[in-house]
Amino acid sequence: MSAQEKESFQLEIITPEREVLKTMVTRVAVTGQNTIFEILPGHEALLCPLGVGLLGVQKPGEDTEDLYAVHGGFLEVSDDAATILADSAEHGDEVDLARAREAMQRAKDKLATRMDTGKEWDLDRADLALRRALARINASEKNYFI
Repeated sequence: MSAQEKESFQLEIITPEREVLKTMVTRVAVTGQNTIFEILPGHEALLCPLGVGLLGVQKPGEDTEDLYAVHGGFLEVSDDAATILADSAEHGDEVDLARAREAMQRAKDKLATRMDTGKEWDLDRADLALRRALARINASEKNYFI
């Protein structure tokens, strides 16, 4: 069977703490460092860094995708398999939504008050915290790549 005829491939998501997912998929939408792209069966070999954002996973026979909040790491695609080694990853159903919203508000407050200080490291940390919180909220609320 040629790569074009294959309908699915294996996906594995691993963090330092645990194996988050190991399953067959038909499509994976990934947040890279500068763009969102998708991996389909038969994709060419690839190694790339991940950004902070959503990861969409579509399994065979399903019309919708599961959403994960992923924070950094790498994606490797080779030999009809994709492996994600993420700094952290959690399924939308695992997200503590109240906690994520609190983190979002804290980050927004820090960004608003730190704009005047000019401390770039404070702004960078607050921006990263905001992006992480938004990824968790969007995964939980099933906001597909907005």
